[in-house]
Amino acid sequence: MSIEVERLAGLEDWRACERLELEVRGEHPARPTCGLPTLRAIHDSGGLILGAWDTPAPERVLAGALVDLSGTHEGFPGLFTLFLGVSPRRRNAGVASALRRAERAAAADRGVEVVRWWIDPLRGDEAHLALNRLGAVGSRYERNVLGELHDRQNAGLVTDRVGVEWWVRAPRTAAVVDEGRLAAHYQLGFHEMAVLTRTTVGPSGQRVLLDLDRSVTGSHLLVEVPVHLDPLREAAPDEARRWRLATRDVFERLLAEGYLLVGLIHEAGRSFQLLEAADLGAVLGR
Repeated sequence: MSIEVERLAGLEDWRACERLELEVRGEHPARPTCGLPTLRAIHDSGGLILGAWDTPAPERVLAGALVDLSGTHEGFPGLFTLFLGVSPRRRNAGVASALRRAERAAAADRGVEVVRWWIDPLRGDEAHLALNRLGAVGSRYERNVLGELHDRQNAGLVTDRVGVEWWVRAPRTAAVVDEGRLAAHYQLGFHEMAVLTRTTVGPSGQRVLLDLDRSVTGSHLLVEVPVHLDPLREAAPDEARRWRLATRDVFERLLAEGYLLVGLIHEAGRSFQLLEAADLGAVLGR
């Protein structure tokens, strides 16, 4: 697959973006969040709308799209991602990464310093892209950010999220994106990290959460999360809800206490969110 990322500007492009969102979220949400009137308003108000086109086909197909609102963050020019979606038929092909890299180039042209968005801390793929491949960091936790949703990605779980910040000019970002270096946490050994969660393999074949040790302390803490959230939601929805409700207090408390979400670690078929007690400037400067 060959991907070309372009600005989406015009009715036909925006209609394609509408269709893509419904494909990503499923037909249950009768209306897309990013419908044509909304996309027009974002375009006219200085937002950023990007599309990733799959080009080898006889007709170009929109494989992914990204929609950003324009704004500020702590006095810096910024963007906030309203929607990032990749067609289920074109996942794991670098589409989301290509969109984010094009977004970063557009941000540089505009003098934008930071891009922000929400990730689900139980979805390792979202954390891997944001933290490991782009160099973003997670800085705050909020419960039920989007309310109750019934689409393909959210049905059955409250929409707790971690807010991530991607400082596009930071040394951390340049090292990971421009130089192809591994993020700093890859240099850590497991003996330098403490695990807060205790899990086992459940009847569904996936790991289930038994309990958390809230007394564990250290500069680098690991919180295990499901390797694949969606199969767990389908096979054992009660267990998926337990993951959400049990881990929310830990994420919420640690991020409020000054920890930052800095990476996703996948080891021996298990996934862990890594939190570090560190100053944001120190993390971004590595």
